Amino acid sequence: MKKTYLSILAVLILLVSGCVGTQPPLEQNIESIEISHSSFGWAGQEYLIDFINNSFYSYQSEKIGEGRDESAKNAGYTYIGSLNDVNGFYQTAEQLDFFNWQERYDNLEIMDGHQWSITITYHDGASKHISGSNAYPKNWELMGAVFQKLTTINVLN
Repeated sequence: MKKTYLSILAVLILLVSGCVGTQPPLEQNIESIEISHSSFGWAGQEYLIDFINNSFYSYQSEKIGEGRDESAKNAGYTYIGSLNDVNGFYQTAEQLDFFNWQERYDNLEIMDGHQWSITITYHDGASKHISGSNAYPKNWELMGAVFQKLTTINVLN
């Protein structure tokens, strides 16, 4: 009896320890991705990809320095449409290592130009912020095509 009890206990420990530290699939982790672009002397463009509601939103500021009215409906974004092939997006984004892009990309030789940021928000409230100024991750253009398939717009341009 004692040997059976120990065997069952060992199996349970192995099962439980195998679950510790495992992550649910990305599609169950990511709540949203926000992308913004700006430049000196240029009004900014912002996008919100909402995986919870399967929705895509955009905001274009009309004037330099003008921001979204976050108290307005949809936090000031305009609804564009539903997302396409979300599972395909996750798979390709993982293959292109999008979720492991480093925190900052800078080209210090250019003082003006294109500033951008991406914020990935997870269901647990954690977030990852990626940004750059005139420099981009190696798979930037490929990810632009992946985002275009998801939203119908290349949100990285």
